[in-house]
Amino acid sequence: MAANCPPSGERVAACGCCCNCRMAIVPRAELALRRARRYQRPETGWRSGVGQARVRRVLAVLSAVLLAIAFAPAAAQPVPERSLAQYRLTTWRTQDGAPPGIIGLAQSADGLLWIAASTGVYRFDGTQFDRIGPGASLAVADMPTAMLAARDGTIWTGYQSGRFTIYRDGALRPLPPPPVRKRTMYLEQTADGAVWAALAQPNMPLLRYADGRWQSVGENWGLPAQWLISIHAADEGSLWVTTLDALYRLPPGQRRFERVMAVHGHAGVTSDRAGTVWLADDDGARPVFRKGAPVSQDAPRRTPAAVRNIALRVDRLGNLWGINGEVLFRIAPRAAAVETLTRQDGLTSSKLGALLEDAEGNLWVGSSLGLNRISRTAVVAEPEIGAPPPYGYQLLRMRDGAVFLAAQDGVYRVAPGMRPRMVWRGDPGSAGSCEDRDGSALVFVQDRLLRFRGERASTEPWPYRPTLGVSNCAVDSKGRLWANGGRAGLFRRDGSGWRVLDRPAPGARYPLIVLTAADGQVLAGTQDGRLERLGEDGRPVATLVALDDGLDPDGAARVGAATYFTGRSGIYRVTGGTVELLPQSRAPWAARITGITQARDGSMWMIGRMGIARIDAASLDRAFRGAGQVLRPMMLSFAQGLPDLGFSGSGPGAVTGGDGRLWFNTLSAVAWVDPAHLAVSPAPVRAAILAANWGTGAARDPKQLTLPAGTRQLRIRYTGALLSAPDQLRFRYRLNGAPGEWIEAGNAREAMFGNLRPGSYRFEVQAAGRDGGWGQSATLAIEVPPTFVQSNAFFWLCGIACLCVVVLLYTLRMRQVTRAMRRQFHIRTLERTRIARDLHDTLLQSVQGLMLRFQTVADQLPVDTAQRAALEKTLVQAEQVVVEARHRVLDLRTGSQGDPLASLSGFAAPMLSGIGLRLDTERVGRSRPIVPAVADELVRIGEEAIRNVIAHARARRITLRLEQGARLVLEIIDDGIGIAAARIETPDEDHFGLIGMRERAARIGGTLTVERAAAGGTVVRVVVPGGRAYRRRSFWRRAWRAIAPDAQ
Repeated sequence: MAANCPPSGERVAACGCCCNCRMAIVPRAELALRRARRYQRPETGWRSGVGQARVRRVLAVLSAVLLAIAFAPAAAQPVPERSLAQYRLTTWRTQDGAPPGIIGLAQSADGLLWIAASTGVYRFDGTQFDRIGPGASLAVADMPTAMLAARDGTIWTGYQSGRFTIYRDGALRPLPPPPVRKRTMYLEQTADGAVWAALAQPNMPLLRYADGRWQSVGENWGLPAQWLISIHAADEGSLWVTTLDALYRLPPGQRRFERVMAVHGHAGVTSDRAGTVWLADDDGARPVFRKGAPVSQDAPRRTPAAVRNIALRVDRLGNLWGINGEVLFRIAPRAAAVETLTRQDGLTSSKLGALLEDAEGNLWVGSSLGLNRISRTAVVAEPEIGAPPPYGYQLLRMRDGAVFLAAQDGVYRVAPGMRPRMVWRGDPGSAGSCEDRDGSALVFVQDRLLRFRGERASTEPWPYRPTLGVSNCAVDSKGRLWANGGRAGLFRRDGSGWRVLDRPAPGARYPLIVLTAADGQVLAGTQDGRLERLGEDGRPVATLVALDDGLDPDGAARVGAATYFTGRSGIYRVTGGTVELLPQSRAPWAARITGITQARDGSMWMIGRMGIARIDAASLDRAFRGAGQVLRPMMLSFAQGLPDLGFSGSGPGAVTGGDGRLWFNTLSAVAWVDPAHLAVSPAPVRAAILAANWGTGAARDPKQLTLPAGTRQLRIRYTGALLSAPDQLRFRYRLNGAPGEWIEAGNAREAMFGNLRPGSYRFEVQAAGRDGGWGQSATLAIEVPPTFVQSNAFFWLCGIACLCVVVLLYTLRMRQVTRAMRRQFHIRTLERTRIARDLHDTLLQSVQGLMLRFQTVADQLPVDTAQRAALEKTLVQAEQVVVEARHRVLDLRTGSQGDPLASLSGFAAPMLSGIGLRLDTERVGRSRPIVPAVADELVRIGEEAIRNVIAHARARRITLRLEQGARLVLEIIDDGIGIAAARIETPDEDHFGLIGMRERAARIGGTLTVERAAAGGTVVRVVVPGGRAYRRRSFWRRAWRAIAPDAQ
């Protein structure tokens, strides 16, 4: 067959594969040609040029069609079916906190798993089992026996006592009691919204709940009086039930069951997404109904016979799963054998009671001793490849889509859509490998060079045997083979054979990896962080990149026209002469990348210390160009089946096979990922608030919360539904109404808040899955009412109390000041009285005596003499002085009466009589009591001003004006000749009247101004602030005056 392959290794245009792929179809083509020759007619026309040309054209077309038919399946070869051993089994046992006796499973709309167990109803988020209390209306000892997630979002639970509950608004709420009270075995809901309950009794074995009421179903609907074994509601609306001897169907909208076929033993029934109804009984599993008609099928596939109960499910990939009470079995769509899983294989128990496929594609199995999850992980550790060799696995991707792998026990080849096949047995050593130009694989094993054409191996001479073997090799554009021996040197083979290009001196740098660039030239990455282009002699002719942090050889890969490699600083991309860096600051997941490859859809896949990362090409390109934010790829880690950390060796850490599978080199196994069939994962993940706790109170699934007054501490439990990998969830939350932004909580599912103040808050939490995007927020409105001491009324009362205290203190102070002033006033009054008495007893009496003596002298003078008249006139004036002095003495004893205007009028009236001066008085504003000291000083200032008018003004009228408002203003106005401006500015030094007036005004806190009136005359004005001039009333009298200004 090798002779039929052209030496150039030309490719077939139909699929792009080399001629090795075509070997299998040569017999088909030859057979077609032979069959065509049978119909050749030995006529002269056949040997004619026209006939031969026509036949050649027909044969060419036929050959092309046969080639296209042969190559089309190879190009579209599906990924081989996984075995049950390639699924991941995860268990939660009773000692881990799982509830015992799990007999019912359901998944709510928020993605959480609901469990009916012997100890009650639970919900599960992948990390914690949350028991839902039965509530006051249910018996604590009543055991759940069936569970259903209804279309309206409620969770239905059937109990052993025949009761039913629905979970709504954070509590299990009882439904009206049914007419028949028997143990519930199964719950189903048909497309019309009716809920069906299968009971543990032969007579009337079904209950139907619709429009708020129950209805018994049995012989009245065409069912025999037998025990029901299984019940299933198909998507198209029909209801299927099995008894001990038959399968029955209730068409949509009908009220009569139809007998479909006989069954043998315990029979289970289910349907797939295409609408095909499957049945499994003692005869085996087979499809029985499709598109409204029975299905004729070959012999059923043998399944384990049911022991107690049976449950079936067809998952989204077409696998038929079933439990028969002791065994979990699986029938794959393209597999011939039935695979089983038992307690010996890791299940929690041999007593299996419930089966469910969740929204992410996981299969859940409940048992008597816990919960089991069977996951179709995204990453599959290939079990048919041997253990890793000392220097790690070697991966090689061929142009025909095959992948070669070197393990400890030999070399394997994985054709597209096929399982690995060993093509050479033995210890391969370092197993450096590359692809030759003719499409054959070259693998260096120990002391020889193997060439693989397809699965056939041939040996070629390898004259050198480096100490560490050949770690990697490359073929340049001229077809020359370059072999990298690391410290042993660099070798090359051309038409003349092998020769040594470079042997590094001890301690000198040496290449870790060689690879072919897009232009066919050979690049070498050295251990000191250089990426160099090699010349004809194997020495570097150009340094593309020089890194200070070293080079990771496993992270080197050529994708299209770009070459990727990794260093400790990040990921580098070399395109032509341009080098771009994606630093770890914008790609924190890119720590220790050991493999890079590109999937069929153009996305880039990398394996590193944190797992396998997928980044779409556009985002990666923007990141390399320095645009965009931190890259958050989809991550696949140990929770998704990754067997180990990526291996850091000297060969590719990741390659892409022809069937689309991505192969990754890890420390302990070779793993692959099928990007076209990744496990379903809701993206983004939606967060859910489970409960809130405070003091002695709690609320489940709260949407709005009003806490007791005075609550200071609050604990909120939340979660997110990522049942495949709950440990990879990240959460963040914030409390609007309190200071602070988003709080990164990691994988924690609880938030604690302390020192809450009264007010309105809004709690918000978000979850992010392995794709890194934040999902829809779950929110909770929280109201914390104040206690009495936290209320506004209390603050107002405190304010009023403080104000009252201030007023009280002010009043006490005023009383204290008043007492002091009264004491001082009393002392002053006593002193004034003493002075008045002394003046009366001494000065006035002496003056009076002088006046008597002058009167005696006057009486001795003749009556008509001028001297006597002058002396008597003087005596009259002296009498006026005595009277005035007596008034002053009286004032010293009694003080002012508080009305300056009245006092001044009384003072001026006798002085103005007989000299032709007119006196006018004017009062402005409401009369208010004036402080006595202020009134005295105002009277003295006014008297001095009146005396000045009489003595100097030559006026005809004096006007006294008193204004009582915010200020107290006293004006003495005359119409005389006016005062000189110079005297206003600088009074005479020997006259103290004006100076004394100003001093008196300043003493009472006022100001005195003297100015010429516009119409002539002088205006003397005294202005005293109201706070200094008026007597103060008590606070309450002032408040009452403000309320009732007209009140007395």
